[in-house]
Amino acid sequence: QQGTSLDSRAITSVIQSLIQTDLLELKVNKDEEGKFTEYMNLDPFYNKLSEIMEKMEVQQDKEKSKVDFNTLFQQIEQAFARPLSPFEMETLNQWLDVDKHDLSVIQAALDEAISQNKLSFKYMDRILLNWKKNNVKTIEDSKKISRQFNQPKMKHTVTNVPKFDWLNGENPNDK
Repeated sequence: QQGTSLDSRAITSVIQSLIQTDLLELKVNKDEEGKFTEYMNLDPFYNKLSEIMEKMEVQQDKEKSKVDFNTLFQQIEQAFARPLSPFEMETLNQWLDVDKHDLSVIQAALDEAISQNKLSFKYMDRILLNWKKNNVKTIEDSKKISRQFNQPKMKHTVTNVPKFDWLNGENPNDK
């Protein structure tokens, strides 16, 4: 009561309503001397506050995911310079829902297709399939695989090839 402008009845009323809504617990303890001590437990309040904050965080994550999806969708349409077909939208949803690819990994596959100048969903699907086989979960993983894929496979070296003019009748056995 000292720290508020409320009278004792108003404070008692507020405490009772907090107890009824399970935000406050009033406990009574008896010590060794037989004295009773009342104290208020705020754990229920903090638990409910924590639940509310977790729900808000989940909601924010959902909204961010929705915005990220829309951004990716627009980037794909811009890269392809046309609206996506229903089949392509279905493929995009399958990458997310069935294959469980992260939006950033799909974005990296789009970037890879653009860099290879092969803009097609089939090519992107092959990239994602290859990455899934190689357990790619992040953009960093995808960059490693892309570097390996883009490196030349074999180096051709020619050593000690005999030179002769067979058009003018030279024979390799003559030399």
